[in-house]
Amino acid sequence: FASLFLIRRNNRFLMSLNRIEEISFNLLKNYRQESTNHDKSDSENILSLLENLILEKQIEYRDKPNIELQLQVHGNENNFYSKINRGSLKGIVSNLINNSYESLDQKSGSIKIFLSKEQNHNCIEVRDDGKGIPSGLSDKLFLKGFTTKEFGNGLGLFNARKIIEAAGGSMSFRSEFTEGASF
Repeated sequence: FASLFLIRRNNRFLMSLNRIEEISFNLLKNYRQESTNHDKSDSENILSLLENLILEKQIEYRDKPNIELQLQVHGNENNFYSKINRGSLKGIVSNLINNSYESLDQKSGSIKIFLSKEQNHNCIEVRDDGKGIPSGLSDKLFLKGFTTKEFGNGLGLFNARKIIEAAGGSMSFRSEFTEGASF
């Protein structure tokens, strides 16, 4: 029993450290200006980033074997580049995947990441079949400091939207309570 407690405590500690690293990076990144040049040579390959991130998350959440994490690409695999810094983009998607894992509450389920193009813009969608988001929280979700988590700080979605909008993109979500969410 004591060893199970220590394993859970260590996993929670590692998750907290990862979250702190992601948030710290995003906060520092907000103070830098990003280039608006759209030359492919200095752009980030989104597909490569997502494939690597999924491998990392599968290792991180290996103690949840009943949760499937998969990537679906719609379109030419060589056509997904972003001007958003690789670390920032990784932090945003990583945070969304973490939120999805937490919404599944240790049960079985799936988290799907979709990569596509819409009107010449990259679209990354993270969709889960977790508990969803209550409709009363919809207006607060992207507010700085708003959190529903016991140990959350309310900066993840706030920073994600800020970074994406600074790069000329947009961030939204769809959810049905008890049916999952999609960002």
